[in-house]
Amino acid sequence: AAAQLAVWSALLLAFTYRLPGHRLRATAIEQVTHLLDADIDANQKVPAGFALILHHTMSHEMARARPVIERIGPLLDAPELTALNRMNWCLFIGYHHHRTGDRSAAEQALDQSDRIAAEHGLRQSEFISHCFRSYHCTSWWDANEGARALDGLGAAVSDATPMLGAQFHNATMFVEMLRGNGPAAERHARLAVAAANRLGAPFFTVSWMSYAAGGLAMNGAFDEAEQWLDTAWAHSDNGFLVTYRPAILATRAWVAMLRGRRDVARDHLRHMFSIGHDLQALAYLRNCPLIKDAVLAEALDAGIEVPLARQLIRKFRVPAPPRDIEGWPWPVRVRTLGTFRIEVDDEPLTFGRKTPRKPIAL
Repeated sequence: AAAQLAVWSALLLAFTYRLPGHRLRATAIEQVTHLLDADIDANQKVPAGFALILHHTMSHEMARARPVIERIGPLLDAPELTALNRMNWCLFIGYHHHRTGDRSAAEQALDQSDRIAAEHGLRQSEFISHCFRSYHCTSWWDANEGARALDGLGAAVSDATPMLGAQFHNATMFVEMLRGNGPAAERHARLAVAAANRLGAPFFTVSWMSYAAGGLAMNGAFDEAEQWLDTAWAHSDNGFLVTYRPAILATRAWVAMLRGRRDVARDHLRHMFSIGHDLQALAYLRNCPLIKDAVLAEALDAGIEVPLARQLIRKFRVPAPPRDIEGWPWPVRVRTLGTFRIEVDDEPLTFGRKTPRKPIAL
């Protein structure tokens, strides 16, 4: 059982990055999930668990990840579980929570991973852990913390380490985009995609180009940005990678907005929502606040899928744009003309016991 679990787990990771459309993918998922119940050592089950978590996260199958998390959770206290496996589990769970938008859970898991690494002198995950933390920080508009997480990592990047280069330059691009530094964003976008292309996997082509095109467009390289998006779209016609198409269309819309082509941008947004009713796939928009905030505000302003746009704006905590947009989902709305009324998340404010009349009068 242990040998089978190792083989199927390795195969599942290969499907995640290189063979997303392979017919054996479902079999690999089934076999790894089934073997988690086998009577084998926790040090075999936990790595298999984060192979499943990584796959479900990349595939936007978040509901399928939850049972795995519940199954592996009790094993984290097993005395035989190595610190390395415990650290890696926390690392990948942190990334999973980042992708689902659970800010507190993501930070707790990443902090725990770093504590385990520091206590046991483990350096294996340091680079990727810091990149994950940078992604997390920039997705919540914190460019300074995102940059701090990347301090010193550039020295480990070379042509011989394309995975490190892809992660480092991608994370740095998000920081520079958030800072409004177009030239730096374009430079790191090009370096990130060059490294991702050397990895030779469809996943990296789709995921990296779908956002790196924004780094190009931010600095005015519009035509090339659209070519990258064309390439990402072509490679996304393969297994679970189709779930990345809403992110591609969001970047297309943002590029069109930067070019002053709002009608084109709105067409892309209609297409994005028409294929993106799966909120888990749409959640990937949150990786780049500049793109996400702009396109969701534009969708609401254009009256495109208003209930869903409002839901995403609230879920992702999109800040209100300078212009007034009808139907913006304010967390709190106070009406003072006519009948006085306070609404929280569009519902009238209610009190469990006695209404505090004096504060409300004030």
